[in-house]
Amino acid sequence: MIRYLQNYFNNHKIKKHLLSILAICAGISTIATYGYITSTTRNFEANHRFMMVLIIIDLILFLALIIAISRKLITIYGSKTGGVLQKRIVMMFSLGTAIPVIIVAVFSFILFNYGIQSWFNQKVSIAIEESVVVAEAYLKEHKENIKADALSMANDLNNEAYGLVNDPIYFSQFIEAQVNARSLSEAIIFRSDDRKILAKSRLSFSLLFSLDKITDADFENVNKNQAVILADDKNDRVRALVKLKSLSGIFSSDMYLLVGRLIDSNVLAHTEASQGAANEYNRLKSEIAQLQIQFSFIFLIAAMLLLVASIARGIVFATEITDPIRALLKATDRIRSGDFDFRVQERSKKDEVSVLGRAFNLMTEQIAKQRNELIEAANEIDVKRHFNEMVIAGVSAGIIAVDTDKKISVINKSACNMLVVQAFEVVETDIESVIPEFESLFDLSELTPDVPVQSEINIMRQGRKIALLVRIVAEKFNNHLQGYIITFDDITELLVAQRTAAWSDVARRIAHEVRNPLTPIRLASERLIKKYSHEVSDQETFTRYIDTIIRHVSNIGSIIDEFVNFARIPSPVFARCDLVNLVSNAVFARQITGNVIKYKLDTPDDEILVTIDEGQIDRILINLLKNAEESIEQNSNSKDGLIKVDVVIEGKFVNIIIEDNGAGFDSQIINRLTEPYITTKPKGSGLGLAIVKKIMDDHGGLISFTNNEGIGATVKLSLPI
Repeated sequence: MIRYLQNYFNNHKIKKHLLSILAICAGISTIATYGYITSTTRNFEANHRFMMVLIIIDLILFLALIIAISRKLITIYGSKTGGVLQKRIVMMFSLGTAIPVIIVAVFSFILFNYGIQSWFNQKVSIAIEESVVVAEAYLKEHKENIKADALSMANDLNNEAYGLVNDPIYFSQFIEAQVNARSLSEAIIFRSDDRKILAKSRLSFSLLFSLDKITDADFENVNKNQAVILADDKNDRVRALVKLKSLSGIFSSDMYLLVGRLIDSNVLAHTEASQGAANEYNRLKSEIAQLQIQFSFIFLIAAMLLLVASIARGIVFATEITDPIRALLKATDRIRSGDFDFRVQERSKKDEVSVLGRAFNLMTEQIAKQRNELIEAANEIDVKRHFNEMVIAGVSAGIIAVDTDKKISVINKSACNMLVVQAFEVVETDIESVIPEFESLFDLSELTPDVPVQSEINIMRQGRKIALLVRIVAEKFNNHLQGYIITFDDITELLVAQRTAAWSDVARRIAHEVRNPLTPIRLASERLIKKYSHEVSDQETFTRYIDTIIRHVSNIGSIIDEFVNFARIPSPVFARCDLVNLVSNAVFARQITGNVIKYKLDTPDDEILVTIDEGQIDRILINLLKNAEESIEQNSNSKDGLIKVDVVIEGKFVNIIIEDNGAGFDSQIINRLTEPYITTKPKGSGLGLAIVKKIMDDHGGLISFTNNEGIGATVKLSLPI
């Protein structure tokens, strides 16, 4: 049954409007209770059963409202969903409706008690008592008058007793005359022992029915007091009983006269009403305290019911105002969280809140539409941006975008590699703190923002000198400067190649121009020794001079040979060979030269087959090992000299690592060792490492030079497998 009621309430939306329904029922019940109290206080007649029904209904509604209001207030003030505005409005409307009800109830209670007290004040009591006294005096006067008339009529009858007894007709006429003369309504003469009527007036029917009601006590009172006033059931007339002494003597039996007079019905009605009102007034006056308690209790219940009903109505009204606002707030939160499909439920009422809800839904639809358009545009921009980023990331040139404050906003991978920085470290950083070498070029770009600025700038990174070709372009939009785009290329290798090509051409020309006269000079010198040595007086001196010429010609010839080798390095002839065996043979060739320097060779046990020109690689190894020996000798530690040679596979490359404990490389030229004519040897031509670099380039390999910590240096050759 309970589940059925719950389903019925939910399906018919009674639960939502339960508080309003209870408030309306409470209002109706309160009006009924007040109306009943008002009607009761007017006539002081209460239907206690109906009053109890009203009290029970009021109490049930009161308890139901208390429970409903408590649950509503707990929902509003106890939960996190209740907003501050809703709490304030509920409080304001509750107090706004409760305070007037309390004031009206207090004044009504005071007026109610004052009204009851006014009914029982001294003036009203005196007026009611006096009205009763007047009515009683009127009746008493009637009784005294009829008593006097009865005695007077009895006296006349006693005087005419003997004449009346003998003439019955005259007797009746005499009685009728007496009745008319004294304005009596009726008269009858009867005997007491058997109630026999001797004479009567014409309209004496009521007296006939009253004879049996006369008691012996009435007769005794008549005998004592001459006349007795008899009571009447209807109280519409006054009767008097008198004993007729003369007739009693004549008839030897007690004879009595019974007379009656009608009382005016209006006077009688007013008298009875006054007496009844006085009796009821006295009864209520004796029960005034109990009545006040009863009516005060009923009034209190009705007032409390009206109070909670007004509070309930205030809460309902406040909820009707705040619920749409809370719905808008909830919708705002949903939209803020990204749910643009959420809509506010539009009310059927045509008020400002409904207009606001419809406007909000329309605005949400427009926002959702614009958001979808923005998402589509953003997706297109992301695709284009991703494409641009891929293009920028894929180019070999370094690209940097800076804003008007010269802070880096975009930097590609090539730029990070050239500058030896990480993108996340330099973004939003001043460009001049990252690349101070660009400062002068920026100053020039600021002077000529409409013209791109280009220059060759050298920077140092990790001890390596890098030559960059830098170009700066000012980015403008509607003639307003937006920032700068910097592009730069590493032209270090290009410059080296250019210098190498230039030196190769120079070497070729020198070899051609110088080699031709060297042979005749050498031959002429040798012939001078053979032909003129015995003719010269100082033969020893002559021979020494000629030997000097021949020796220097030989040295010049060696230099010319190096020029020729540098200028005319033959293209490699590739073939598969075992690199481990090649390195071992090169080390062995240097070990058998008779020097005291020790070699330590570390190679894999298995073969390492690579595609190389075996002769050129052997030439490289011999050159590098010889350089290592000369570096050790230059450091004057030949006896303790040690050269380590390791062959290590690393990924798709095989590395040949040559490490010595010699003098090491000059840090100022370590990055330019492979350039032609760069050397630290007193008698070196500076072409050996240039030839090594050229051969490694032809093999697709790499060569690097590093100084060891402490003493010595390391040369690393990397050849593709």
